[in-house]
Amino acid sequence: MVTLPTRNQIKQGLQVSIETKENQGSGILPDGVVDEIFTSSNVHPYEIKVRLEDGQVGRVKNIGNDIGNNTTQVSESIFENLDKKEIPKNEDKYNEFQKMTQDIKELLFDSTGIDDRTKLSKTASVMLKDVTDQKMKVFLTALSSDVLERNEDWINYVALSLTDVPPMSWKDDQREIFENNLVAVSSKFKRLAAIHFENISENFVKPSYQVTVTHADGSKHHNVVSLKPKQKEEMKIIAKDVIKIMKKKGFTNKDMSALIAILSSIGK
Repeated sequence: MVTLPTRNQIKQGLQVSIETKENQGSGILPDGVVDEIFTSSNVHPYEIKVRLEDGQVGRVKNIGNDIGNNTTQVSESIFENLDKKEIPKNEDKYNEFQKMTQDIKELLFDSTGIDDRTKLSKTASVMLKDVTDQKMKVFLTALSSDVLERNEDWINYVALSLTDVPPMSWKDDQREIFENNLVAVSSKFKRLAAIHFENISENFVKPSYQVTVTHADGSKHHNVVSLKPKQKEEMKIIAKDVIKIMKKKGFTNKDMSALIAILSSIGK
């Protein structure tokens, strides 16, 4: 289970252990007493940022008696922990928010190629242990979280991990930031998924294909391609047209391999 200390659990004078920017990924978690809390939201994908009395600044990993154990769990709904002024106050705004949540879910499922929360969480958990990139680690941690029971809360928590702002507080530019960041992390997600495809292939929508292209310089490009039924039929029509053209011009299977190589180099 992914566990995160919440802001409500962190007070001035509390003993905590933190991860500083300088020690990210090293496992070094200095202890100290909280002097100031910087994070305003109760739940944050990067953990709660504080300054200790000795001047060190970092994200809280453990609190109180849990220092060294990392067993603090988030049990509340993320929306119950947001400032009440951010919760939609009328039916129109609530419906608008519900639609935005649905849009986020569709974008998330479409970009990852997995259309089920449980399967997506399991896939993210498998890949998480091999990730060192901080932004990708935060995204996969949010995906693999099972402490938010409602799907609506989970979807918005994942969105928060890509924008640092709760969706209920998004402005137009933050929606664009989310979509751009989702494109970037989902591309990395697909590359990681291709490497682990043997163990996670059943989680992807059908049909899905593992694609690995080895370039002339020896570098490899990994990807997982998931096709929707309509898209699959359209691609089959295009492929048949290409084959007809190549046969008409007298091209051989060797030429077909050359075409595939050219297509892969264009997509590099």
